[in-house]
Amino acid sequence: MCYTVSMVFVALTIVSMHLWQCLLQYLLIIIFFFFFFQVKSTGANLAICQWGFDDEANHLLLSNELPAVRWVGGPEIELIAIATGGRIVPRFSELTTEKLGTAGVVRELNFGTTKDHMLVIEECKNSRAVTIFVRGGNKMVSLCKIITRFSLI
Repeated sequence: MCYTVSMVFVALTIVSMHLWQCLLQYLLIIIFFFFFFQVKSTGANLAICQWGFDDEANHLLLSNELPAVRWVGGPEIELIAIATGGRIVPRFSELTTEKLGTAGVVRELNFGTTKDHMLVIEECKNSRAVTIFVRGGNKMVSLCKIITRFSLI
């Protein structure tokens, strides 16, 4: 993959707040599509991100057939990387086809009256994880859930 960058210096005079907002929106779209094509060119069909990005970026990704999961915790993203055989990359520019992981099915489970949801990643390359999900109505069950999680590790 080869990128050519040309530097052009232009004097730009912005005379109103509306023009500034238009310029900012235009630059954000240009930057978004630059990052989007870096990810899409590797062959990725799902992006999992530890840090969040705004709703508009998430909408643009999904409308361009690249669903994304944001705000995934550090330990969880490491476990996903191990299970799928993928590598965690700090920048879009470091993403290559060799660093992608594989999974058969990724789906979201919705349950309960409070609209709880959970992401399930199945048929992974190196899956040795088991998740036991315990639900209940008091703090004792929450403590039981935490103890169960750490006893399986």
